[in-house]
Amino acid sequence: MPGGRVSPAPVAAARSGREGAAPAEGFLRGFLAMASFGAGTVPALFVFGKAVGTAGARFRERLAKGSALLLVAAGALYPARAHLG
Repeated sequence: MPGGRVSPAPVAAARSGREGAAPAEGFLRGFLAMASFGAGTVPALFVFGKAVGTAGARFRERLAKGSALLLVAAGALYPARAHLG
């Protein structure tokens, strides 16, 4: 499932694709937009994965528990905000 940082990338790629004079040019523009996004994202994910992989087991356990707590908090926050307006 795409996250909040990923969702605007396909929209921007589609928009840049619509600005092409011909369908092939639009395809190329959209492709290049998404390829640029991927080229910037993949190294960051690789570095983060390596950093977490070299961390100790205790840190990874705390990171997993903290991530789970944040996920539960976000899951409770979004419906509450929708209900409260």
